[in-house]
Amino acid sequence: MQRETESGYTTGLLAERTGGRLLQRASGELRIRHLLTDSRKLVHPGDSVFFALGRGVRSGHLFVKELYHRGVRCFVVDCEPDMAGMPG
Repeated sequence: MQRETESGYTTGLLAERTGGRLLQRASGELRIRHLLTDSRKLVHPGDSVFFALGRGVRSGHLFVKELYHRGVRCFVVDCEPDMAGMPG
């Protein structure tokens, strides 16, 4: 699912609202307008956040690196991903 938000969120606001922390910060705040839970539905990588849901065989965490290489720069995860090959 990819859902567009009306005004969007900044990465800082997203971290605050989810109780998370930013692992890497690009220069300036990223504006998030699309919420993505299915990696196959990516349309707007530059302003999407991917929620890595689930565990085990179909865990969304398995798709973080692939989506990074497809242009997504904002992820919500519940465990720290292997960030090798994913520069700031």
